[in-house]
Amino acid sequence: MPHPIAPSYCPILLPQPRANPNPTPNAQVHECSRAFSDRFNTAADKDFFVALLDEKLVKDFQGVEVKKLFKGGEITCFGDFMREVPEGKRAPYEEIADRAALKRFCEEKLEDLNMEPGAAQMDLVMFGDALSHVCRIKRIISMPRANALLVGVGGSGRQSLTRLSCYIAEYKVALLPPTLTLTLPLTLTLPPPLTLPQPLTLPPPLPCTRSSRSRSCAATALSSSART
Repeated sequence: MPHPIAPSYCPILLPQPRANPNPTPNAQVHECSRAFSDRFNTAADKDFFVALLDEKLVKDFQGVEVKKLFKGGEITCFGDFMREVPEGKRAPYEEIADRAALKRFCEEKLEDLNMEPGAAQMDLVMFGDALSHVCRIKRIISMPRANALLVGVGGSGRQSLTRLSCYIAEYKVALLPPTLTLTLPLTLTLPPPLTLPQPLTLPPPLPCTRSSRSRSCAATALSSSART
């Protein structure tokens, strides 16, 4: 499942054409679901998120609920790849409510991808979750500096769906081999440790008794009188 690391980038905020210049509640609910709900991995967390969406929608959109916004009560996908636009132009980011049309589009793109020279043949069944994941991946890779972590067991289609999404976005795929060992050419050289000078060791003071101090003072007095 795609996990966007930087959800602050939303396609509805990018400077591009949209079917509706003002984001609708459908678009806002979709973007919140992509940025937050896609990170959850339990049904309880997803149900909590839908309940939270309903609470905010009822408060801010005059009693509208998620099941009333989307046909069938399920949050639909958004995308900017279903329309044919002139070269150099970008299609609007809009709701894709027709799942049958989305399935036909992805199957056609998959067939075109398999016909590319040197492309690995992929025999994918475009069921509901696969279609949703293609829309999610396409949304993420179309945003600047965005990235995703695809979590799943081996053979679940993470790489195949990513290749298909990149083909739809007209991107090239670069794959690092799993046996590649990357090393940094830089070596960190630390300066030698500082050597502190050894502390000066003074001899212990001589014991001084009262009698010795008296004799010393007397000798000093005699020496002074002799000079005078």
